[in-house]
Amino acid sequence: MKLGDLNIWIVLLLLIGVLVRLHPYCYNRALEHDEAFVSNNIVQKDFLELTGVLDYAQAAPIPFLWIEKMATNLLGVNEFALRLFPLLCGIIAIFLFYKLANKIFNGPYLLLATGFFIFCSQHIHYTNDVKQYSCDVLISIVILLLSIDLF
Repeated sequence: MKLGDLNIWIVLLLLIGVLVRLHPYCYNRALEHDEAFVSNNIVQKDFLELTGVLDYAQAAPIPFLWIEKMATNLLGVNEFALRLFPLLCGIIAIFLFYKLANKIFNGPYLLLATGFFIFCSQHIHYTNDVKQYSCDVLISIVILLLSIDLF
């Protein structure tokens, strides 16, 4: 496979990755059970209360809760505002994963690794959930990117 052909496929894959994450976001489905519980905490509590025990047996990192709280304060209490931060984390993760894979693989293996990540159904789903999981993936990729040069 020529380098030019590979670059075209990578760009196409990255674009598809963004689109398959944007589609469910634009669909604006109703909140699922756990999402509703976390969302109720975000909406009903102030920033200081979000540092304590959450209602409905929920748990989430404080920075995630605060960013979600800021989003609802700025954009209103709606599913779009609540899902915006996980969506952005999921989309950024695609590009950073490609950068990570590019340090490890080359040629068709780079294309394969990137494709597996882009079409991972769990990542697509959690990119559109009011949960911290897509943010966890992004942070993990950032840590790997920062540490890979050490080894």
